Amino acid sequence: MGAADTAAETTARPLEADKLYRATDLSSLTFSTTADLPPIEGLVGQARAFEAIQFGTRVDKAGFNLFVIGPTGARMQDAVKGLLGDVTRTRPSPPDWVYVNNFADPDRPVAIELPTGRAGKFHEAMHKLIDDLSAALPAVFQSEDYQTRRGAIDESFQRKQGEAFSALRDKAAEKDVVLLRTPLGFALAPAKNGQVVPPEEFTAWPEAKRREVQAIIESLEKDLERIVHQIPQWERQRRDELRQLNRETAKYAVDQLIEE
Repeated sequence: MGAADTAAETTARPLEADKLYRATDLSSLTFSTTADLPPIEGLVGQARAFEAIQFGTRVDKAGFNLFVIGPTGARMQDAVKGLLGDVTRTRPSPPDWVYVNNFADPDRPVAIELPTGRAGKFHEAMHKLIDDLSAALPAVFQSEDYQTRRGAIDESFQRKQGEAFSALRDKAAEKDVVLLRTPLGFALAPAKNGQVVPPEEFTAWPEAKRREVQAIIESLEKDLERIVHQIPQWERQRRDELRQLNRETAKYAVDQLIEE
């Protein structure tokens, strides 16, 4: 047999029409299109990817992660979630973690570990606590007890000022000098029978008497200066006492609700 005969025998021959397709009986199918079917679980035709995910789920050390990438139509996320769901059902539930505000350092919130399923309840409880406090705090600051204690602090501040100026006023009156309050502050002036001596009358007094009165006024001005310098200190003390009262009042209301 020659070479020409061999080539002719191996030449491809056209197929008959009935051999170009395989007939399928569609009557046994229970759906119209594949859109009616539920998604196939797992990764179809990706055995290596499936093994890689299984291996990744067995690594229980920190710092190891799974990175999955694929075309949008490949349903990679749903497939991976399904595989991970199967794994989680065989393992104990992890604890819940919540972050709460760090009042000492707001940029570093505090992480709190809670038993499984408690984070949601904690979240609800905190929101309820805030709602309760929004009603409780205004009420406690409007209470009669708070107003009485605050009034006592303000009264003490006013009493200190009043007693100091009253003592200075009495001391000045014994020396025929009056303490006046002007738009610019306090002033001392010579007096006669409790009334301020007009400037023209004062200039008509003998020089020795004027000097004596001026010396008395200068001495009293030092006492007045000491009192004026004490007022800011008394005011700071009043603010400190009010701040402490507010803190104690708020703490009383907050502590009760937090204990509950």
